[in-house]
Parts: sequence; structure tokens; C-alpha cells
Amino acid sequence: VCRYCLQQPEKSRCFICDTSENLWMCVLCGFVGCG
Repeated sequence: VCRYCLQQPEKSRCFICDTSENLWMCVLCGFVGCG
């Protein structure tokens, strides 16, 4: 399942701590984390 979106997105943020640095995204579920 592709969750790619062509809209102008807000800056990506970690779902847990809300940081916008050192992010990674799970390619299976779309979860965004950091670290």
C-alpha cells in the first residue's frame, strides 16, 4: 500500500515526540519515527 501524497505536505514530524529531525518511515504502515 503506497501512502505517497502529491499535496503540499506540512513538515514531517515524529508521531511520538514531534521532532522534525532524524526521521524514518516504516514502508509497511507509514509510521514516522525518529532516531
